[in-house]
Amino acid sequence: MQIKNSEDKNLMHVIRIILFWFTLFWTFFFISTSNSYEYRSDRLQIKFDKENAKLLYWKVLNDSMSLPHELVKENKSNFELEGTIDGHTLEYWAQNAGGWNINQNLDEIIFELKSDNIPFELKKYWKFYPNSYQADLSFELYTKKNLKNIDLHLNLGPGIGEKFIDGLGISGNTYSFTEFIYNTGNVQTKKIENKDEVFLLDKIENPKWVGLHSRYFLFILKTNDKFSDIKFYINNVVNEKNISLDSKLKIFLPVSSLKKNNKHISSFQLFGGTKTKSDLSISSLDNILFESLWSWMRYIVLGIMTILYWINSFVFNWGISIIILSILVRIVIHPIAKKSMQSQQEFAKLQNIIQPQIKEIKKNFKGGEQSERILNIYEKYNTSPLASFKPMLGLGVQIPIFIALFHLLGQTFELKEASFLWIESLAAPDKFFSLGRELPFFGSYFNLLPVLMSLTNLLSIKISSVSSTEGKTPFGQNVSLGLMTLGFFLLFYSFPSGMVLYWTMANILHLTYCLFTIKKKSV
Repeated sequence: MQIKNSEDKNLMHVIRIILFWFTLFWTFFFISTSNSYEYRSDRLQIKFDKENAKLLYWKVLNDSMSLPHELVKENKSNFELEGTIDGHTLEYWAQNAGGWNINQNLDEIIFELKSDNIPFELKKYWKFYPNSYQADLSFELYTKKNLKNIDLHLNLGPGIGEKFIDGLGISGNTYSFTEFIYNTGNVQTKKIENKDEVFLLDKIENPKWVGLHSRYFLFILKTNDKFSDIKFYINNVVNEKNISLDSKLKIFLPVSSLKKNNKHISSFQLFGGTKTKSDLSISSLDNILFESLWSWMRYIVLGIMTILYWINSFVFNWGISIIILSILVRIVIHPIAKKSMQSQQEFAKLQNIIQPQIKEIKKNFKGGEQSERILNIYEKYNTSPLASFKPMLGLGVQIPIFIALFHLLGQTFELKEASFLWIESLAAPDKFFSLGRELPFFGSYFNLLPVLMSLTNLLSIKISSVSSTEGKTPFGQNVSLGLMTLGFFLLFYSFPSGMVLYWTMANILHLTYCLFTIKKKSV
């Protein structure tokens, strides 16, 4: 029996070896006979056309993505060296040379344009890094004679694979866009709003890196040398609803002529991938995150982001993580909010006493005597007209947090495909059900969370105001509350659902505290 088992094991081992070599043979066979070359890793899928040495696509993968995103896609977007040498296009020279030669290994590929029929040699060197969005790209031009009229440039675009998202109403352009992003000491962005607009970045500004970015993706180029002039423009409008998606980048190489037997090299370090904090940090590009904010506000956002990531490392659900974050933030600001609420209640009671007296003074006195008597009233009760601003302290603390969370929950890549309850993406409106048609401002979907947020906000303010005025709420105040609720509803309607979820939970916590306070007083 043991002999038979041993023979079976040996047979299986031989079969595995045969299958391995069979698979390897056909893999190399198809690669060698195919007109394209493809590089694959856990992060990137890149494909080249062997005949013309052009990039066919650049696909980005991430653990939180269900499908790859195409930063570059044939016939839609490109990243390629174009232009003329000695008055003729590169396509002309490639045809004269009989096409491009190719040398490749696991992580490198070299395209070479070389022939006795052309007056130069041109090489493209690509180098990739495992499990990284980074790549190196170099161009080497060697002349066999004096060359003039060299005009070479890299084209990136139009766009980097973003598509206009229908049905999101007034905020549609904030969810899908393409901008020029560059670093000249500070990270700056430029968005084209007019199809005839052209933005030129002069080489004098000495940019450290340049590229295109969208809400979640980025394609940039660095160089150890200096950039030449850079042009940002739109060549052809395809996306009428958001023309920024058609914007392109043209990066000129810093060479216009070369003498015989001279060589010019332009080298670039590329990053084409997601705008996650970890990936950007690895590539020393983390200053791109929340680049539009003031420094102090950016630090608040990054601090809250660290806490949110930490929470999710335990609960593994971004919706629950946002709810827990809301609870933690509420606990931190509770002492200030409590003091603010107490000040509001004390001021309301004091106003009930002071206002009748002030009204009487205004009725019987004018000018300086009226002002003096009103000030005496405030001094009598050890307060001042500015005391009405004291209850605003709690709101003042929450405004920076609100702004920070707006940017954080609107740009965190991991929320892009994070679902929660009926919500498909916490980075988009919750889309509770389809309206069947697109309505101005609101879009094609009914979003439930903004309704819940507005109602909980109305109730919490209503209850806190009632408790502070001993059950009496003036009609004018009710109207103001109704208008404020409507304003919040319209403001938040097309916000990312992660943001609205946070604020709804914050309102529920505040409402719970108000009810608890009223119950405690009644006891």
